[in-house]
Amino acid sequence: MDEIRKRYFIIDWGFTRLKLWSLNQDKKITNEKYFFIKDLNPNPEFYLQKSLKKIAKEINFFIKEISQSSEEVFVLSSCQMHCLAGILENGEPFLSTWNDMPNKNKNSKIYIKNGQPTLLSMPINKILIEDKEYYLSTKNIREIFMKDKIKVQNFLTPFQLIFNYFFNFETPASIQFWESTCLPKKMITKKINKKNKFSDTFLEIKNSNLINIKNTIKIFPEIGDLQATTYSSLTISDIVINWGTGSQIIFKGSLKSKSAFYRNYPNVGKVSVISHIPCGRIFSDYCKNTKYTFKDLIEAFYSLNIDIFKKSISDDASLLYFPGFDAQQFKYLNNVYTSINKVCSYSPIKLICLWLNQYIKIINFIDNNHIKNSKMRVTICGDLGGISIKAIEFLKENYSYRYSFILSKEKVPNSIIKCLEDKN
Repeated sequence: MDEIRKRYFIIDWGFTRLKLWSLNQDKKITNEKYFFIKDLNPNPEFYLQKSLKKIAKEINFFIKEISQSSEEVFVLSSCQMHCLAGILENGEPFLSTWNDMPNKNKNSKIYIKNGQPTLLSMPINKILIEDKEYYLSTKNIREIFMKDKIKVQNFLTPFQLIFNYFFNFETPASIQFWESTCLPKKMITKKINKKNKFSDTFLEIKNSNLINIKNTIKIFPEIGDLQATTYSSLTISDIVINWGTGSQIIFKGSLKSKSAFYRNYPNVGKVSVISHIPCGRIFSDYCKNTKYTFKDLIEAFYSLNIDIFKKSISDDASLLYFPGFDAQQFKYLNNVYTSINKVCSYSPIKLICLWLNQYIKIINFIDNNHIKNSKMRVTICGDLGGISIKAIEFLKENYSYRYSFILSKEKVPNSIIKCLEDKN
């Protein structure tokens, strides 16, 4: 009897794109598809049944397309963190992302929930609790509702919603993703895997007509996009810097000044994280509001040296013009004191210097007493349109005496498969 071969089906549901990959038993990508979210949902900040059904439809088509009757299929997924999903009082599914914020009526004080700062830009501030009932505030969601708030029947993780509502599969949630919502565990009504071992919980289905699988399909809980992007790097590094629209610094050590912020990683547990550091959004807004382009930002590195760098950061200016982490004050802020106009007044080379200085300031605060060798291993994830390569060249040239910098080439599909295969 022939051995049943494995096939991996990976879903990455981001704010901008839906990405689907198929990998064979040797973990080689055999098929991939990308969809721009705006083609599936004109308002990517908020989804209702019509747009969610399109997401489910593309997932279904892809599984049918790549499935072979002789294969066992493993479905692994990641989704943008800090989004809320569930069922409204009228029975309609919804998903609300962080971009439909901020709600300026909320308290600007920052609390810690599930190890994360509850910034005004996060959907937790959309939840109203009255008489032990949960409501979704609609004042800042660009959808047409007749009321200012809508009662929520129950909350689900994004892929629980897709598989439960559209395929009738009661898939589990992972503690790794659920904590990223900052919602209390008691608010979830479906089963949740509270273990760190990622492979412990899954839904196994055989001979499903719904998605045309003739063999076995195993659907695992999704993890947050941060964990999916950085998991492989974390296993080989002391510090991981993730450069995207926002950015994060993940580290195994501790801050010299005590910090309670963390993310829950599969197979690892709680890992210290500084998040919401200004990054790609700065460059995008800068180019939109000035005559400069990403090419100009990359070319700025050609004239950059350590003397120019030190001069450019001498005023220690902040780049935080939205709720997030301010490296200058070394704390999270809701009420910021910098404007996009101020940021746009900088030359490309000054902007690049101030941006890089954020990370240098932060990692200098990370205690490396647990590290036996003299250098801390720093892995950087994210391309940033080519900016990352030039940034690492500068960092290697000027900070290699203390840090060993590498640019991660690990792709999301392989990183998520590694989550599945790693042992505690």
